[in-house]
Amino acid sequence: MLTSSVVNAAKAVSRLNPLQTQRSSSALSIVIQNRRSGTVSYDERKAAVKEKRREAWEKKQDRLVSLRTRRDTKPRNVAITKFKDWFGPLRVTNEIRDRKARQAGLPWKVKVVSVVERLPVVMPDIPKWERDFMELQQYLDSFGREYPKELDFFGEPEPYENPGATDEEMMEALLPEGLKIPPRETDADHAGNVRTRDRELKTRVYLAVQEKGAWKFPTGVAKDDETLLDAAVRATAEAIDSDLNLWCPSNCPMAVDTIRYSEGDQNEESKNGFYGEKIFFFRVQWDSGDVEENCMRVDDYAWLTQEEMVEKVKDEQGEDASKFYHYLL
Repeated sequence: MLTSSVVNAAKAVSRLNPLQTQRSSSALSIVIQNRRSGTVSYDERKAAVKEKRREAWEKKQDRLVSLRTRRDTKPRNVAITKFKDWFGPLRVTNEIRDRKARQAGLPWKVKVVSVVERLPVVMPDIPKWERDFMELQQYLDSFGREYPKELDFFGEPEPYENPGATDEEMMEALLPEGLKIPPRETDADHAGNVRTRDRELKTRVYLAVQEKGAWKFPTGVAKDDETLLDAAVRATAEAIDSDLNLWCPSNCPMAVDTIRYSEGDQNEESKNGFYGEKIFFFRVQWDSGDVEENCMRVDDYAWLTQEEMVEKVKDEQGEDASKFYHYLL
């Protein structure tokens, strides 16, 4: 009469592939013969347990492989793949330019870009599916729980009544008389005025300047006696000539890009002796103050959303440059 452990081992062998079955059957047959003769040694028992662990590990690996191929018919990691397809060649290009600059023995002209952002003022709109879920949950909660009749002191649940009003109207009903909630969309949104921060309150807006017909962020050349962050703050002040109070969350740049000068560009006095430009992008946040239109040194300025800035760069510089701003913001 075989023991239960041997029977279980035989069942496990029947579930393996042919190669695994041949290897496992030989080990199992030795164990069965030794069990019958009563001469099972410690090494044999240890080998049988090790074989069982190996079979369990191979079964787990086979399951992991099947999980990876279970959803091959559905697209996965679409956004990550697009980013890698764009960022991979860009990183290689910057590394090649940096290596060639060292080989040529020419320095980089360091520039800084100040990405001034105004944070969202109000919460974003609740999507329709979330509103429907909240209404359904309120409807289900109106039924309450059923208790025995002896416990009638809980009372009957209040009947469900669809309010039929927006969140703003219900909040205004709770406010004291004379107070009203400001609109989520301002007059600047309706008029299309982009030269004010009082627009697109639900998302971030960025300070963009127009210089020589091109829209960009405030840019300046870093000096030897200042940090890159100080240079970014100075570039903002020089572009719009105002006393904006900015909050700098970090000394680390959020991105870096390179531009290689051509042979014709290197003959210019301002570009002579440099291999190209190395541009550092710094994120700073608006705290207080406003742009003084009478004193700014650029042609125009605007507070733009990510989509608006990407669209302007795409029209002026092309698709590749717009992707940089798309992932930057």
